[in-house]
Amino acid sequence: MEIRGARISVGGVLDVEGTLEADEIKVGGKLTVKGSAKGREVMIGGSLKVDKDASVEDLLEVGGAVKTSGELRAVTVKVGGALEADACFADRVEVGGRVETALTKAWLVREFLETEQ
Repeated sequence: MEIRGARISVGGVLDVEGTLEADEIKVGGKLTVKGSAKGREVMIGGSLKVDKDASVEDLLEVGGAVKTSGELRAVTVKVGGALEADACFADRVEVGGRVETALTKAWLVREFLETEQ
């Protein structure tokens, strides 16, 4: 199943069994996407979980929590909450919260192992 729209706003709970694509995505509740997600402007105050890759053509603003099992690509990412992705590619990133990628996980494990020796 694929959902496409100009604007998608989630105040409650929405589970998408396939791909989600919209110009504007606003989540105050909980959105789960079993495929990939694509948007122009994405604002998350609640939670967003994407099982594959996510791409944002302009701005991703995270006040809540975002977790993607694949890559996240965006022009601008602003994180006041928590963001977790395998990899994050962006032209500009502002972090006031927490960002975790597979690379940062590997770095933290390596740092921990080196300090334990």
